[in-house]
Amino acid sequence: GAFTAFEPGQELELFPYITPPSGKVHFAGEHTTLTHGWMQGAIESGVRVAYEVNEQ
Repeated sequence: GAFTAFEPGQELELFPYITPPSGKVHFAGEHTTLTHGWMQGAIESGVRVAYEVNEQ
């Protein structure tokens, strides 16, 4: 596999559109964090989605 590679500025521009759930579908993975490309990002997104699901 590979990690995401945003162009300069895309990361902050697209971030608000990558993370929100779509109905009951939640998105997690290193590509949904600002620390993309690292295990830390995958863990952060898993924790974020766990909180989102728990709040529903």
